[in-house]
Amino acid sequence: MLPLPCSAIVLAGGQSSRMGRDKSQLPWHGKTLIAHIVDQLRPMVAELLISANDPAPFAGLGLPVLADREPGGGPLQGIATGLRAARHEWLFVTGCDVPEIRQDYFQGMWPLTAEDVDVIMPVDADGRAEPLFALYRRSALPAVERVLASGRPRIIDILPVVRVCHPRLPQGWLKNLNTPEDYAAALSLR
Repeated sequence: MLPLPCSAIVLAGGQSSRMGRDKSQLPWHGKTLIAHIVDQLRPMVAELLISANDPAPFAGLGLPVLADREPGGGPLQGIATGLRAARHEWLFVTGCDVPEIRQDYFQGMWPLTAEDVDVIMPVDADGRAEPLFALYRRSALPAVERVLASGRPRIIDILPVVRVCHPRLPQGWLKNLNTPEDYAAALSLR
C-alpha cells in the first residue's frame, strides 16, 4: 500500500487517570503501545505526528511531538494542534489507546474524503460516534477553535457546525484500553 496523502496524529497527552499509568507506554507485542500504533500507521499515511506536552517518552519514535498551545483543552486541543501543523488537508486522529488500526477500514474511509464534508467520524453499531478514530479536514479548524474558546472543549460540540459523514464501524472491532481491566482483557486475547 502506498501512503495516502494524509497526515495522522496520535494523541498521547492525556492523564491516563482510569488506567493509573501512561497508556502510551504500556507493553504491547514487545514494544510500547504507542510504538505499535505508530508502526501500523507509518505505511498508511504520508505524515505522522504525536500530540503530547512532554516529548521525552516519544523521542525514540523519530516523529515530531507537538505540544498544545494551551493546556487543559483535552483531545480537542490535540486535534487543533494537529490541524494547524499538518502538511495535508486531511488529518487522521487516533488515541494512544487503540491498539489495532485496521488498514482495510482506514482505506475504506479514505474515499469519503472526496465528499463535501469536514469530518469523517465513524459510529459503532449502537450509533455512538468515535471522535478519536476519525478524519478531520483542515476546514474543521475554525469550528474546533470556537469550541475550544467556549471553555467546553468537547469534540462532540463541533458536530452541529461542521459537515459530518458517519460510516459504520465493523461490529466489535474498535477497542480502547482505558482501564487495567481493558488492558488485561486485550492481552488475554493475543
